[in-house]
Amino acid sequence: MAKRKKRAYQKRKTTKKFNLQYLNLKIFFLILVVFLFSGISGYIFYKIGFDKGYEKASLIAKSKIEAIKNEENRALQKHLKEYMSEIKDYKQNVYKEIKEKKEIEQKVFVTKPKLAIIIDDVAFYYQVKELKSLDFPINPSLFPPSNRHPNTPKYAKEFKFYMVHLPLEAKNFSSAEAQTLLTTSTYNEIEDRIKYIKKWFPEVKYLNNHTGSAFTADKEAMKRLITVLRKYGLKFIDSRTTALTKVEVVEKEFGEKYLARDVFLDNEQNIDYIKGQLKKAVKIAKKRGYAIAIGHPHPKTIEALRKSKDILKEVKLVYIDELDIKH
Repeated sequence: MAKRKKRAYQKRKTTKKFNLQYLNLKIFFLILVVFLFSGISGYIFYKIGFDKGYEKASLIAKSKIEAIKNEENRALQKHLKEYMSEIKDYKQNVYKEIKEKKEIEQKVFVTKPKLAIIIDDVAFYYQVKELKSLDFPINPSLFPPSNRHPNTPKYAKEFKFYMVHLPLEAKNFSSAEAQTLLTTSTYNEIEDRIKYIKKWFPEVKYLNNHTGSAFTADKEAMKRLITVLRKYGLKFIDSRTTALTKVEVVEKEFGEKYLARDVFLDNEQNIDYIKGQLKKAVKIAKKRGYAIAIGHPHPKTIEALRKSKDILKEVKLVYIDELDIKH
């Protein structure tokens, strides 16, 4: 009996011990679970907070970096702008130098002969229109205004370049223009005439004679005229209406360039004849380097000029002031 009680006591004791151990184990696992849950939760919350903090810090850092970059870009752009201004200055100078070099080369190396075509007796607007319709340089020479043609100063403004056709005394001519200068005209009379011409035609630089076979053959008359022309900055072109002209002798005495007609284009109103005269002018230009031809605003002359592009392609058509003529 005593043994049975002892075994029962020991069994209860063992069960109680086992139950205690089991309870302790459950508590341990519960604590472990709580610890793990706390740890995992803490890590998750930490990670979330860290990521948000990192993202915020990144945004702040990026904005600062962007600000620095913008400042650097502004500084760089300013520098580049200043640098580009130097480049622009350099390029402008280079282009100007190249242009000047080309102009010099053209002056030195272009050997194409020059031909200046003067059209005398321009007095009416229909003539102005015809001359302007030609697609190459022509030197129109306009009469001074008179009762017969009062609007020539106005017509002169239609042209890029023009001359004045100065009426001078002829040996044999029955239809003299008004206020034609005579061999007996005094210095003051000549100056009065030229002064008005300069007033009417302020841009004029060159004059050539209308008729003038008597005047240009008179050395003293030509001296008076050239003296006045020099005073007003004007040049004289000898239309060579006489073989006895003294213009060249007088021009040399004054140290001026002698400019004179080489060919009359339209002594005959015939297209083939006019084209033949143009060929003569081109031949002279090719031989000497330049030539001056004189024609008139007749319909046949204008038509012949239009039909002579094949002849004129051998020369460079120029205004009188483009001729390089040595004294």
